[in-house]
Amino acid sequence: MFAAKIVGKDDDSTQELAVLRTLCHERIVALHKVYVYDELYVFIMEKLQGMDVLTFLSQRHEYTEQMVASIITQILDGLQYLHWRGMSHLDLQPDNVLLTSARSLDVKLCDMGSAQRVSKLGTAVRCPRTLPAYTAPEILNEEPAFPQSDIWSLGVLTYVLLSGVSPFSGKTDDETRLNITYVRYQFEPLYKEISMEATRFLMLLFKRCPGKRPSAEETLEHRWLQPSEHMLKKRERASFFGNRLKEYTEEYHQQRRLVSTTPANILSSFGLGLSRSNSNQTDIFTAY
Repeated sequence: MFAAKIVGKDDDSTQELAVLRTLCHERIVALHKVYVYDELYVFIMEKLQGMDVLTFLSQRHEYTEQMVASIITQILDGLQYLHWRGMSHLDLQPDNVLLTSARSLDVKLCDMGSAQRVSKLGTAVRCPRTLPAYTAPEILNEEPAFPQSDIWSLGVLTYVLLSGVSPFSGKTDDETRLNITYVRYQFEPLYKEISMEATRFLMLLFKRCPGKRPSAEETLEHRWLQPSEHMLKKRERASFFGNRLKEYTEEYHQQRRLVSTTPANILSSFGLGLSRSNSNQTDIFTAY
């Protein structure tokens, strides 16, 4: 069983295709095949049977710091591979971190629509058309992006999972952008049960200058993520109720729906499903 991602054929989707074709890693959703239908790409992707990390944790009565650390470690594994290949995700947020199944805490990165080649010396990139809350300050301010731009977004996701609120969210998008630019956030919303190592982990990632943030490899080596018996016990003891995270999850998905658009040519070309017919020895997709 596979999933079909249907996108308009433009520079962004062509770049996404080029990126996906070069990737092969257990923490990144796999591309199996590509079809072209008029002015559309149909990406045949690995189908993940689970849900995004926010939805998964918010549906639980309670979850632990150990579960959050496991998710973050797996994301870093995928980011380390991406950065090694000279690319950055640039749109790391809950919707793009999916569980492979509903029964195991095994995650993969998806949606490479914003991924670009990014040099360690900095590269000018397009700001993703997405929620600003997870975007690094240098990208919001149209400054060069670095591999560590992904590390900032990882910090935001970690904060959300350890608090049930967004660290830089303001009453308006402009206020949110200012909070991100000046790194204005508070520790009070974090669950009181979290370990001191988790707090220090966030402090390390939330640096205005990308060069002061750790690389993916260095982040993986942080004490909070270590599999030592001492840290495992501390993370297991820290348990949080999912109520607050559930409220944030509903708000987040509502915001995502507001910024998501489906091009008219996709709506007009496809119905509820796809059927494949072989005509003139070519692959053709028709709607039904």
